[in-house]
Amino acid sequence: MDLDWAIWGLIWFCQRMQIEEQCIQNLQRSISGDSGDDVEFLDHPEVYDGFDAPPALIAPAAVAEVARDLAAMDIDDMLSHLPADSFAAAEACGFRGFNGHPRTYLVEHFALLQSFYRVASQRGLAVVAWID
Repeated sequence: MDLDWAIWGLIWFCQRMQIEEQCIQNLQRSISGDSGDDVEFLDHPEVYDGFDAPPALIAPAAVAEVARDLAAMDIDDMLSHLPADSFAAAEACGFRGFNGHPRTYLVEHFALLQSFYRVASQRGLAVVAWID
């Protein structure tokens, strides 16, 4: 799943607005996975380019936790302090040169993340997370 830069922008905004730390941790876990070496075999140049942390596994039970945590998050509440001005809103999310207001972009990608984890949880799947 490609989240583009939306979730990082949402995390950046939440940190700057001092949104509840648990929300920030939930977002970070959803894109970074859990530590451990269960997917260490993916840590090679053909899969992992060294851009960020190596691939990380989110086991099925943890996927269910992430899905539950994301479902409990209210994106409208989180973005309630997002400036109305497009430039100021983009800056608040760490986006320079963003075209338009980022609210829709953030909401759509957050909904995609929620849906992804909801379906994975319903199917009892594990998730491998990494940034490329």
